[in-house]
Amino acid sequence: MQDDLVGFLVGALDAEEHADIKRKLELDAELQKQLAEVEKKLAPLALAETPVTPPEGLSNRTLSFVFDHVNAAGVEGHVDAKNRVNSPAYYERLASESSEWSFSDFVVAAGICLAAACLFFPALINGRYQSHLTHCQNNMRQIGVALNDYSMNHGRGYLPTIPASGNMAAAGSYAVMLQDKGLIQDRQVFNCPSRGKQILVKISGHELNEAQGSRLITLQQQMGGDYAYTLGYLDQNGKLKGIKNQSRPRYVVLADAPLGNAARGDFSVHGRGQNVLFEDGHAAFLATRLRPGSEGDDFFVNDQGMVEAGMHENDSVLAPSATPPIVFIKAAH
Repeated sequence: MQDDLVGFLVGALDAEEHADIKRKLELDAELQKQLAEVEKKLAPLALAETPVTPPEGLSNRTLSFVFDHVNAAGVEGHVDAKNRVNSPAYYERLASESSEWSFSDFVVAAGICLAAACLFFPALINGRYQSHLTHCQNNMRQIGVALNDYSMNHGRGYLPTIPASGNMAAAGSYAVMLQDKGLIQDRQVFNCPSRGKQILVKISGHELNEAQGSRLITLQQQMGGDYAYTLGYLDQNGKLKGIKNQSRPRYVVLADAPLGNAARGDFSVHGRGQNVLFEDGHAAFLATRLRPGSEGDDFFVNDQGMVEAGMHENDSVLAPSATPPIVFIKAAH
């Protein structure tokens, strides 16, 4: 079964096998724990990244660059090998030059160093970027397992629902709900490594409900970590509703929180795109803010272009930790 769990995490199973494992996970709490343990053991593999292929023709361009400078420095032409070996002057000059570098030597060495730098530094930077990207996705998958567990055992089929009012009325309270149910043991899963290592302190629902003033604001900003969570939507009667877990492979429930203003189109710490977690539990990198398979649904704003609850069931809206689900739109109570 461990082989199947590994295949489930890395996407190596076919559709039928993936669905079978998914059904077993929904019914077997022990299997869910095994999945979390396997995922934890796979995390170090994020460090083994494939190096970047050098640009085509780089070696030829480097050699041309070196030889052009060597020729420009006036390196002497071909001399008959026998005459050079038999000439005392040759050995005298060789001895005098052996301890000194000529301008040509410096040019050649500089060219080699430049070529090495062109190959090494981009590969190093890209490797670090890919490592952070993969680590972030692994964190999201762990959160996905907890969200699925919550919906089956605590939420009556629904993911953690953000209330319309009160101290818990902020997107990041999903993390508090998961921790209060004991579904997340290590709060560091809410930290994206691309934002730097942070020590995230556990926040309980009781602590949040008792907080006031600046303390409340601080807790609401911190409780959801580095990720944006779904705010839910308004039904036909204007009542705020949570998201029912239907294991949809294209419905986004969590993503890297945007840097700056989500409504303005700011992207995340991963550059022109972000990691996202789908309702079925798989995580991926998207170079767009549009929900896959939708007709232009930007999952960081609702159909009115606002960062608040969706206007209907399929209007997916994700928001940073401190964002309330209701700001300008009017909800029924």
